[in-house]
Amino acid sequence: MRIFKILGVLLLFTFMSIEVGARGVECTRVYAFGFSASFNDSIVYFTEIQTIDSAYLEGRTHFLVERQEYSAQLKNYFTSIGEEGRTCVIFYATSEKEIMKKYLKLRKEYENPKKGHPRFRVVNVMKDSFVFQAVEPTKSYKDPAEVRKEQKAARKAAKRAAKEATKSQIQQLKR
Repeated sequence: MRIFKILGVLLLFTFMSIEVGARGVECTRVYAFGFSASFNDSIVYFTEIQTIDSAYLEGRTHFLVERQEYSAQLKNYFTSIGEEGRTCVIFYATSEKEIMKKYLKLRKEYENPKKGHPRFRVVNVMKDSFVFQAVEPTKSYKDPAEVRKEQKAARKAAKRAAKEATKSQIQQLKR
């Protein structure tokens, strides 16, 4: 009977440690551009600012869901044109004004020469060459209502298991 108590406590801690999530995932329009650099050369690439109409953002944190997939799309593009070993990053925002600010700040950092010599050669990747494709979230992202139901059921199960364990201990003490 003691094992039920231990299992109940373990079950309770298991469900308490499950990440609550980000209050859902919302599909929205996102403005993004890609950046690619390599440690082997001084060429950096910037894609044009693009609109991704059906991108998913985590509800509470507003992080782009599956952002590593967007970076992988850009990396695959460079691999296909023979530019291997590049580090690719995606920058995104929910408004054009925000993304333009990020874009101009990053471009300025790479275009401005120091002491008369340009540090990097900036190359533009046009929309007709590369376009980000929207990525669906994986199954690990659940509806917040579903997560709450699962958590409630887990709490009830843990309480039942703890009650049963205490009842069995009381019965053992009475014997």
